[in-house]
Amino acid sequence: MEKIKFSEIANQAETTHDNTIKINGTEVTIKRAISTVDYISFVTSVVNGCFDENGCYHAEYKEILMKYAKIKYLTNIDVSDISADEVNGCFNESVFWDIEDKSSCICATIEEAVKEGIKYRISLQEKPVDRLCNSLSRFLDSLTANSEKLSSEDFKSIAKRLSKISDTEIINSIINKPVEKEKEENG
Repeated sequence: MEKIKFSEIANQAETTHDNTIKINGTEVTIKRAISTVDYISFVTSVVNGCFDENGCYHAEYKEILMKYAKIKYLTNIDVSDISADEVNGCFNESVFWDIEDKSSCICATIEEAVKEGIKYRISLQEKPVDRLCNSLSRFLDSLTANSEKLSSEDFKSIAKRLSKISDTEIINSIINKPVEKEKEENG
């Protein structure tokens, strides 16, 4: 099989033409393609924006952040002096539909990348079972560290007390304690 140089094909390829729409009487350019850096920035800004400082996912942020990023990365509108909330309230839905329509190829791949990025971030979060295992590990580490100070009677006493803990108490400590602690920390 004979290899063809990429530059030969690229020079002959149809160039991507941006589209224009009118928003409130002003002509706005809609990009049909964006650079890799802009693509990554778009996806990263939406994914990171969907999580608060404690790492909790907020699905309700996604739509607002997607609209903001579409305006920022897919148009020639400068949004550096306004927030995502302000962009969301400035335009009616038809403006965002026009942007998606004129850049549909890139929007579909961005939507999928954002979805996968959110799914990945959620998968990294600690689960209740992980918290239980970590808690038990710390407990066993402290027992091991202090084992020379404990007698066999102390171990029997600890084992007896642990065996009296009900399943409900264990579940409450796994699920409810972290939630109560988070509520206290957040006020």
